[in-house]
Amino acid sequence: MTYLKILIKQFGDRLRKSGPVFKLYIIPLVLGFGIFVCMGGLYILPPDSKNWIMAGFLDPQQYYLSWEFFRHTPFWQFPVGANPALGMDISSSIVFADSIPLLAILFKPFSPLLGDTFQYFGLWLMLCFVLQYFFAYKLISYFTADTFIQIIGACFFVLAPAFLMRTTIHFALSGHWLVLAAFCLFFAQRFFPGRWLLLLFLGVSINVYLFLMVALVWCCDIAQRLLKKEIKLRNALTNLGEGIILAVFIMWVLGYFMLGSTPKAEKLFPGMNLLALFNPGIPVFMPGQSWSKIIPGIKMIQGDGFMFLGIGNILLLISAIIVWFRSPKLISSNATKITLCILIVSLSIIALSNTIYIGEYELFSYPLFRPFEYFDTVFRGYGRMFWPVYYLIILFSLAVISKISRRVSLVMITLFLAIHLYDLSGMLTSHRAFYSNPPAWNSPLKANLWNDIARRYDKILYVLPYNNFFGFIPLVEYAAINKISINMGYFARVDENKVKAAQSKLTKELLSGNFDPSALYVFEDKKLWIVAITNLKNGDLAGELDGFKVLAPRLNTCMDCSIDSLKLLEIQQDEYFDMPDGILSFHSGATARKHLIYGWSGPEPWGTWSDGHEAVVYFKLKKAPIGDIALHLTGGAFINEKHPLQRMDVFINDVKMCTIIRDSSAEKTDIILIPKYIYIKSRGKIKITMRFPDAVSPAAVGMSKDPRVLSFALKKIWISK
Repeated sequence: MTYLKILIKQFGDRLRKSGPVFKLYIIPLVLGFGIFVCMGGLYILPPDSKNWIMAGFLDPQQYYLSWEFFRHTPFWQFPVGANPALGMDISSSIVFADSIPLLAILFKPFSPLLGDTFQYFGLWLMLCFVLQYFFAYKLISYFTADTFIQIIGACFFVLAPAFLMRTTIHFALSGHWLVLAAFCLFFAQRFFPGRWLLLLFLGVSINVYLFLMVALVWCCDIAQRLLKKEIKLRNALTNLGEGIILAVFIMWVLGYFMLGSTPKAEKLFPGMNLLALFNPGIPVFMPGQSWSKIIPGIKMIQGDGFMFLGIGNILLLISAIIVWFRSPKLISSNATKITLCILIVSLSIIALSNTIYIGEYELFSYPLFRPFEYFDTVFRGYGRMFWPVYYLIILFSLAVISKISRRVSLVMITLFLAIHLYDLSGMLTSHRAFYSNPPAWNSPLKANLWNDIARRYDKILYVLPYNNFFGFIPLVEYAAINKISINMGYFARVDENKVKAAQSKLTKELLSGNFDPSALYVFEDKKLWIVAITNLKNGDLAGELDGFKVLAPRLNTCMDCSIDSLKLLEIQQDEYFDMPDGILSFHSGATARKHLIYGWSGPEPWGTWSDGHEAVVYFKLKKAPIGDIALHLTGGAFINEKHPLQRMDVFINDVKMCTIIRDSSAEKTDIILIPKYIYIKSRGKIKITMRFPDAVSPAAVGMSKDPRVLSFALKKIWISK
């Protein structure tokens, strides 16, 4: 014990004698890197190390594979962040893959020199650990000059569960150091407009959530400087204008606006739970361990608002509150107090959302103002917006504790850190294992024919394209490795209108039987698979390859392709689409819904609504009639005072038959004559295409929040001679 005291004293003497560069830069940077190494970071630094990424929980694969596509895009393109080969018609920017646009663009010019496998995410996470420690160290220095407290205190920021959790799944969102850097500028003795612009630039080019947090702290800093009369109104407005122009310009260049007006999240998360700070929750991403050995997890409704402080920070907070009540003076400036209160309240309201939960129970909810509804649907992870408050809590605790006796504060902080490490030890072990010993990734695409396909085709068309969360990895990785385009993927956001247009375009192509000879078709949609295989031409092959249903135009003409690995299907007549005798009804549970190819909403007890400006029904006549036939369409229309008319152009096998006009919502049957030559030419196949120029959503006419674009309410169809 005496020897330990001597060592500590000698270390303290060296610190006191060391220069400012050593204290301000060398110590935090080295210690931050040391923590990264202890977490297993050296295993993820090599650029060719990707098993730890491919073994992640879907999101890391998205980041890496998106980068692999982006690195091969044209050097001169606009937007700079465009990534057209991934998603094709539904593609957007590298921004919406969360691949850290800043680093993707920096490394892209050197792509030919980087090798076939190159990942920069290990480097990024190293920077996050180092800068998290560095800015935490600097932030604490605003409240205490004690180097020991700065060194130990910064560990609480780097070992914060809210930060560590992101470093295994949300790499871009691991940049919490941006928030700490923002607070360093906020608590600085003077205003730094240039540094704020740099921080805003970094936020925009890394992740939009981090940008929003930095921007809010920036606005509060401007407000406090104005209240303290440290800057003039003219200077404040100038900096605000520069920041807004810079942010919008960088967003434009990176491709933030490529999604148009419909970049809505497919699934909205609940907000932060009221128990989030003190509840380790149920582990999801590392199911083998808990975030606490001491505090039991409580089941609770929570989205992306994981905010557990950890036992060490909780003990710090409790102690700090007790000390603070005895001597509440911490920040002397009223302007700083006011702006901090505004920031804390605002971010808390956003993070909790408009439905408040405590544990598993909903306390209450309230309606959002219309301007905030769009924010709610675009930024689904608003629970994350509590991070600045989260770090203010840790900073408050350390700042208060540092004001008491140095000996007591050092003992308390060191003891709480030791308890914190013990409490997190299980998760820290799992974290290190995640980096250092991940399972090897093996693609399920084993057949040699995949190599032949890569040489023969330049695109993969997934039927139907959509934002494929669970099934994207094998095909997207295959396309990335072989530098071919693919029309689907996993994206943070997609343009809903583009997705519908791409699905409609591909469906029409399959219905017509005009397959793209340069594309391999991979099917998930059963209806369109059956449609496609009945339209095969000489030389086309369809079958199952490593569990995927594929259609390869003209592949049978390839003399040196390994066709034996393709499990060929015996193509039979398409009984699946045979029209039974009687009536096709489209109500809930009706088997006739298989005939609805696209453009239809979900089933309802009476039938189904059209959704969009075009819809298709497809069936085959079991027996070819002798002459012309009559098609009976029964249904209603979406009519109201603001929208009193609905037109429906009806095409049979792409030949226009008539235009039906409805001025009433009442159910009605329309009869359409189909000449014999139309269905004889197609061997009894009937494709009914309905186009709705007057389709409109109930939301657009103020009836409800229903976003579906409605026109025709289809109830049943039948054929008569």
